[in-house]
Amino acid sequence: MTRFAGLLCVLALAVPAFAQDKPKEKPPDTWTPKYDITIGYEYRSYYPNTMPRFGTNGWTATLNYNLFRHFLGVVVDATGTYSSQNPDGYTDIYTLTAGPRIYPFGHRHKFTVYGEALFGDGYIRTKLPFNGGFPGTLKTDNRYTLSGGGGVDYRLNERWSLRAIEFDYESTRFFTSTGISGQSNYRLSFGVTRRFGHKQ
Repeated sequence: MTRFAGLLCVLALAVPAFAQDKPKEKPPDTWTPKYDITIGYEYRSYYPNTMPRFGTNGWTATLNYNLFRHFLGVVVDATGTYSSQNPDGYTDIYTLTAGPRIYPFGHRHKFTVYGEALFGDGYIRTKLPFNGGFPGTLKTDNRYTLSGGGGVDYRLNERWSLRAIEFDYESTRFFTSTGISGQSNYRLSFGVTRRFGHKQ
């Protein structure tokens, strides 16, 4: 009986020790949303090849869905920027692209860094102003476009983030049927991000 009581004491002491050695379960990742929507301001530096580079201002809207919890999402990106060269001339540019977005450090930090590569379509509407007795002319084109770059988000809480900055290089092919080789553009954007759900 004494031996049995001693065995029970040993087991009573051993169980808490084993419980302490058991690895803790990883807490749920509450910082990675299922998807998020960003709306903000966009600046596009446009180089038409036929005249000096100039700036256009407008908007950007993106929808990002995270495929995997830590590092990979798919984003759809829409932009529209506008410029008035003078009262009779303007250039409007719209793009709709999609592609992968990579988060090299995940979503757990206050600052979330990402890179992306986007492919899709672009549309331009440009009006050349009245010049030398000739009336202004309106030209439009719809062509393939691609862009690549990255940005940084600053997380405010589980639902909201600020798009601190995003910078992208953009290649458009407007008016290439007329012999123009295409355009090399730069895009800079800022915005507000609404986050939805938790990626499990």
